[in-house]
Amino acid sequence: MTIEHWARTMEPGKRVVKTEQQDPNNERSLEHVSHVERVCLHNLLDSSTEAIYFKDLDNRFLLVSKGVMQHHIDRERKNGASENLDLGPDYYLGKTDLDLYDTALASEWMAEERRMIENAEPMVDVLERDSSDAFGGWFRTSKAPLRDEDGSIIGTFGISRDVTAQVVAEQELARREAQLRAVLDSSPDVIACYNQDLRYEMVNAKAALLLGTTPEQVVGRTDEELERPAEVLALLVPALRQVVETKEAREVEFLSQVGEQTICWHARMVPQLSGDGEVTGVVMAARDLTQLKAVQTVLAHQALHDHLTGLANRLALMERLSTAMGNLRSNPGRIVLLFIDLDNFKLINDAYGHEVGDEVLIEVASRLRGAARRADMVARLGGDEFVMLFDVLEPDKDARTLANRALRSLRKGFVHDGETLSVTASIGAVVISDAEIDVDDVLRDADIAMYSAKAKGKNQIAMFQPVMTDWCLNVRREPAALLERSPDLRAPR
Repeated sequence: MTIEHWARTMEPGKRVVKTEQQDPNNERSLEHVSHVERVCLHNLLDSSTEAIYFKDLDNRFLLVSKGVMQHHIDRERKNGASENLDLGPDYYLGKTDLDLYDTALASEWMAEERRMIENAEPMVDVLERDSSDAFGGWFRTSKAPLRDEDGSIIGTFGISRDVTAQVVAEQELARREAQLRAVLDSSPDVIACYNQDLRYEMVNAKAALLLGTTPEQVVGRTDEELERPAEVLALLVPALRQVVETKEAREVEFLSQVGEQTICWHARMVPQLSGDGEVTGVVMAARDLTQLKAVQTVLAHQALHDHLTGLANRLALMERLSTAMGNLRSNPGRIVLLFIDLDNFKLINDAYGHEVGDEVLIEVASRLRGAARRADMVARLGGDEFVMLFDVLEPDKDARTLANRALRSLRKGFVHDGETLSVTASIGAVVISDAEIDVDDVLRDADIAMYSAKAKGKNQIAMFQPVMTDWCLNVRREPAALLERSPDLRAPR
């Protein structure tokens, strides 16, 4: 079949190029094509916005649709052609791709069509560009050999659909997905998405690391199928199910083993809802709280302990004393509190420096710990002041016995650079059995008793008596005149 045969089937001047070429061996003339077939073809090509075309064996256009013309006109206008450009069907007939497109792209298409003719195989749904520059559009193209009734290949035909908007949208979506993936994978948090059946739909790099595999191996599986530890499943799975059932967020903390390190995680789970408000899955974000917990532990310890000696501080002492006083209401008994002040400790600081003084304080703390039971509290109030609290007192123990034990622990000298330093202490003791006494008054009374012991020569134990309160006030007003009249200053036994 030749171009001339096509020409005889169409109205003059329509989508054909006239030629003198004629094939005398052709047994079928297009005059026999039914009127219906011609009308259908005519309407298809005139109305279709998709690019439909027929070519001969030399790549020359035989018929083109409205879509081919419109696409070419749009391209010409982008390249600077007049807005009034109006090219009719006759313009394209007999032309090749080289006449309409840039050389490199036209040559590539023509080579494809030659291979298609040689192999007698179609090309189906191929994504192509209509320009080699960055401004070209995207098309989904299907091509096939054009055959005569006897099966002979007489050319090619194809249809191209403009999918530029779709491709650009897909590229933008892919860019945003890659961007989101980069953000998720750079996050130090574990991030995962579950479906309604609690199967993973997405995990970031941190989550895959926690699970000990790759994201691809995680997707589609459950935590049970991934053989996570039983203690993790016991916390995580019920919480996830509750989110699905209640549509409410949940938070849990759990431990997991990563290599040789135990990690503490805080997980927040929120429902993923559809447009009609139904739960379609769960999004979970888990943060590593291991360092925070460690810092919190350190801060909590520092808040309640002396930084030098590691003993309880004033705050911890007062909390413990308040608890012990409260216990007296339901469990009557006795509490003993010893207020210990080192004698002449300033002389050690002045003679040897504060570094040596700190070493002595650390050793004093250690010895007082040794003199106390595990259940007792030893605290440092600051400077050279210490307190021992016995809030679970055995029936056969009295305050003086406990104070003597503390005093004896300090009698052994403290060695520094081969030199033995002597350290003594004055101890004030108070015994409490009345739960209604204010805790600040308890500490004050023990302090007054200690001051009484120090006033009578130091290295003493003094048991608090109410009369000491007035005496102490008078001493502060007239210390020199009243020191010798300190009450209840017996030598330690």
